[in-house]
Amino acid sequence: MHIYSAQHWIEGDEVRVISGTMAGTWGIILTVKLDDGMALVDLAYVPGSNSELIDIDVPVSFPITDLRRCICSGHHVCVLDTSAEKSEYKGKEGIVLEAVGDTLIVLDSDTKSEFVVSRNSVQTNIVDRGLSTSFSTIAQTSTALPDDLKPMRGDDVVVQKVGDLHLKTGKVIAVDAASNQLTFLISGTQNTCLTVPVPWISTVLDVDLSNNTLTFQGPFAKITIPITHATRTSSAVEHNPMKSFIGKQVMVIHGHMKLLHGTLRSLARNTCQVDFFQGQRQQLPRSHVVSETGELINGGRLSAAQLKIFIQMLHKSYIQRPMRARTPPPSPPPPSQSASVPHPDPWSLDPSDELFEEAPSIVPVIQVTLEYDPCSRLSSLLARCQLVLRVLPAPYGTWYQNYYDHLVHTQVPDPFLLMSGPVAHGNIAVTYILRTRNTGQKEDEIPMCYISTEPPTGSSKCFVVICGDDMGTVYITKVAKRNEAVITMKEGKKIPCAHTCLLGDGTM
Repeated sequence: MHIYSAQHWIEGDEVRVISGTMAGTWGIILTVKLDDGMALVDLAYVPGSNSELIDIDVPVSFPITDLRRCICSGHHVCVLDTSAEKSEYKGKEGIVLEAVGDTLIVLDSDTKSEFVVSRNSVQTNIVDRGLSTSFSTIAQTSTALPDDLKPMRGDDVVVQKVGDLHLKTGKVIAVDAASNQLTFLISGTQNTCLTVPVPWISTVLDVDLSNNTLTFQGPFAKITIPITHATRTSSAVEHNPMKSFIGKQVMVIHGHMKLLHGTLRSLARNTCQVDFFQGQRQQLPRSHVVSETGELINGGRLSAAQLKIFIQMLHKSYIQRPMRARTPPPSPPPPSQSASVPHPDPWSLDPSDELFEEAPSIVPVIQVTLEYDPCSRLSSLLARCQLVLRVLPAPYGTWYQNYYDHLVHTQVPDPFLLMSGPVAHGNIAVTYILRTRNTGQKEDEIPMCYISTEPPTGSSKCFVVICGDDMGTVYITKVAKRNEAVITMKEGKKIPCAHTCLLGDGTM
């Protein structure tokens, strides 16, 4: 479980002081003191930024509320409503893919499309997964337990409130089932233990409003407590916040299934089940799986290496809108020349042509760059061939909600242009066969977050690689079975199914 779930600060964060006498200075967090909400900051971390300070080598303690984190790749941000950005960007949330100077490239959490904003226009966005105090309890203590809410010796726990102490973490060393209490060793200490009540989750059997009590079934007998000592629970998601990711797209960032995408189906104590292409279900450690919002399914925080892999996967996960060449402005007319000025003979050899012929090595360099640029190859292919896509579960009231698990094809020659005009931002133009009326094909647009690529099955099937160094390259299958994770090509080369997409028959 995320130890810093309440405030998302951690040692190593680069921060800026935003209030007080040292406002405007930069530093790096050395220690986070959860008991009093303070952070010890090393102001000498950013060279040259705090040269006016005298005691630059002495760390200083600041309240966490006086610090603002430096936005980096992988951070969740929200565009401020008071920013100077375009109105369609205000309020958007997403993950920072790249930070270049004062500019941020952000992946929209809803449309899965990229947009560019200023660093000063965003703030850190803490995604609410119900990690605060949503556990039902009969005491003035909230203890975050593992998935099944049954504490065992050796479990890691987060005690969210014990008297005046907040967010104490540790490892369970004893459980008293009779008194419904547990004792744990506080993290960072050798012999400091704390005993706290364990929350009881149960169904109310009787409510007595005359004395403001309620009765519920405890582990051993019926228990009556004051109503003020109980908290109402609305769903199981509040007890295990990671259950909110069930049914959503996830990515594998470690192990033999690394770089594959799938749908999270169920959660266990330390493992989870993920459905990959064509219904193949695998059981994986929760520490190997990350959501599309960058959160590990085990509740932890991505390491630097894992964050790098996650950002690379986000870049390769979605079809990007190709760059369109703009028509250059008209050239001014040439100045008028008098009849006395001699005109060049169009049938004579221009000396500049001879110089060009002497250095033909410039041309192959440009040709090689265009030929082997993966984005150019894929953009060129989208203008000539149809990609076969499968429709994912979608919200009620949309046309694609009725076409779940059906195949659609991208538009040719422009997958972002319909007969009626360009598609909306974050959508793609597709053609499909109507289910209810025998009227042939119909074209429409669909958000890219509700489609997935369809890998090839069988032999002699044409497909294209959609990520990696071979992106945009077309191959023909030799062996491609429905439940296997790897495709064998006629050349003998093997490639993961998740990196491929079947090509349709529509070509230009």
